[in-house]
Amino acid sequence: MKNIITKLKIHRRKIVLLFSYLSVALFIFINFSFLISSILILLFLIIVILNETIRTYIKSGSDISNYNERNLEYLLFGSTRVWKFISENNICNKRLISFAFYKRSLHSDFLILKQKFSYLSKHGKVLITIDCQDLVTISSHRLYFPDVQLLHQITLNNLHINRHLVKYASFFPLIFFPVYSFKMLSAKLFNTHKYAKVTGDMRDQMQVYITSSVCVVVEFCLHRQLVPKIVFINCEEPRHNILKIKSEIARRYKYNDFYFLRSVDELKKII
Repeated sequence: MKNIITKLKIHRRKIVLLFSYLSVALFIFINFSFLISSILILLFLIIVILNETIRTYIKSGSDISNYNERNLEYLLFGSTRVWKFISENNICNKRLISFAFYKRSLHSDFLILKQKFSYLSKHGKVLITIDCQDLVTISSHRLYFPDVQLLHQITLNNLHINRHLVKYASFFPLIFFPVYSFKMLSAKLFNTHKYAKVTGDMRDQMQVYITSSVCVVVEFCLHRQLVPKIVFINCEEPRHNILKIKSEIARRYKYNDFYFLRSVDELKKII
């Protein structure tokens, strides 16, 4: 009888011990699951906030669907520095729309101009800014997502760009274009954009490309009775290649409306 009682006590202790282990394991599992769920929820919220912030910045430089003003005096085009300057100083008003944006090139500027020039009044002014410290971006042929958002469906088809992708990416830029989105956000908030240096071999090629691109813009504007203004920024003392661009355009079109600004802040003198 004593042996039976002893065995029952041992089994009861084992059962209690096992129950204790199971309770501890259940407690850890519940808390671990809660921790994982909390982390996942937090990550989701961070992604949503970042995505909406990026969408806001992109829309500020591309969404004019609800813009009812016409007969504007200025359309402004430019790349990273001009975009930051315009957004930080709230320059846009009833006289001006800015299409300057992060890493926007002359190629993108012209495509956008062809879509949006009707916002200008007769003899309206088209400001084409060229950052002399960012010529690699200015002379690029690459189109980025905020650029294609401004283009007509026919233009997208001609460029073989999927309009459905553009539509979906407009809602989730962080998912579709994470690298560009993070770089743009970082440049906007922390001024981290690095401006590529122009080497000797690249300089001549860029001069030819920029000259031809600006000539196309000037010719487009003059044929539509618009006034093109070419603005070189960060160009306190115009270098030889910049002066060659100016002289070639002036020779072709008898056009001499150029500005050489020491910094982007001097844009206020023009607009």
